[in-house]
Parts: sequence; C-alpha cells; structure tokens
Amino acid sequence: MDRLFDDLCTDFDLPVMFCRIAGDLDLREEGDVLIARLELGNIKPDDVHVTVMGHRLIISAESIIDAVGHRKTHTFRKEIGLPCLIRPEGVKAEFDDGVLEVRLFKCSAR
Repeated sequence: MDRLFDDLCTDFDLPVMFCRIAGDLDLREEGDVLIARLELGNIKPDDVHVTVMGHRLIISAESIIDAVGHRKTHTFRKEIGLPCLIRPEGVKAEFDDGVLEVRLFKCSAR
C-alpha cells in the first residue's frame, strides 16, 4: 500500500511531507545494546545522518533526484526517545540493501 501511495505522490509531484520515503523505525533491546532498524529504500548511505543527543536518536536524510527539466529533493527526519543514555563512542551504523541498522551501546548504570 505504501508503494502505491508513493507512486501517486510522485505522479502528481506532491511535496515529500505527503510521501512515505522511509519505513517505520523499529527499536529493540538486546542486553546492553539498543538496535534501531529503518528501511530507507533508494536513499544512498552517504545521504543519511545519525545523531544521538541525550535520550534521543535522530535519523535524517536528504536525497536529490535530477530529472529531465527539474530536480526533486526528498527529505525526512525520524526521531525516537531512548530508554537510557548511550555511550557516544558506542554508536555503530550499518547500511545494507536499503536497510539502516544502528547499534547503540548503553551507558553502564552507576
């Protein structure tokens, strides 16, 4: 259904705020690691930015598509609250086949 909606938006050149260019952001916990997973479709890995600020994970991207006679810019931002603080040096992101997986290592309890 999402693909049909995306095609409709593209056909009518609607602003990206009405189009779904990314899937749902899933967050799960495995021991001392939080794992965030997001399907990004045709977004290039270099266009994706991952930020952790306090108890927030922010994933954003901007994709520019050059077409005959015009240029389209697609942007999105997903933000999710985290249940704990994250070690800044312990954030690892992998992008494979249109899927972003971010591993967030929790701060130890003091």
